[in-house]
Amino acid sequence: MLRGFYVWGSIINKIILFFLLTLSTYADQLSDVFNISYQEDHHVLTCSDNIMRLGLRLQRNGFNLSNAKVVFIKHKYAPHVSINPQKTRTPKLVTRWVFHAVLVIDRVVYDLDYSLKAAPIKITHYLKAMWPKEEIKNYTFQVKPFYKYSSNDFGGRFNREDYPEMNLTDFLKAIPIQ
Repeated sequence: MLRGFYVWGSIINKIILFFLLTLSTYADQLSDVFNISYQEDHHVLTCSDNIMRLGLRLQRNGFNLSNAKVVFIKHKYAPHVSINPQKTRTPKLVTRWVFHAVLVIDRVVYDLDYSLKAAPIKITHYLKAMWPKEEIKNYTFQVKPFYKYSSNDFGGRFNREDYPEMNLTDFLKAIPIQ
């Protein structure tokens, strides 16, 4: 009787380990594909194109992007006032942008312009690291499901009624964070 308990305990441990490894492997695989895209798909000053290339690469590698969101960030007075990234891969080339686009999957930001290396980052950390605290309150955000994103959307040109601009507070509600 006791031996049966140990056998079932061992089987349950193996099942739990399998699921933990599967989850870890998924995140690792996603990070690996993002790293490749970071190295091969990035073009300066084409963030919305970069996001499309990243998303298509992820799809070709079997990732389900049904929960992925494209997020456009701009100043509420754009194009007259630009946004000011703090941590870019090209810090001396670009200091201010009219808008920016990133891919968000499960509250993690995949930004081909962020940092000097491919660095998936939780959305709250990204917002603090990438955008000046005193300025971000004047930024607006638009969220669109990646599966509805197309080449016509490049540069943030999508139907504003379908995907209204939100302030930071509303954006954080639209993309639930933990």
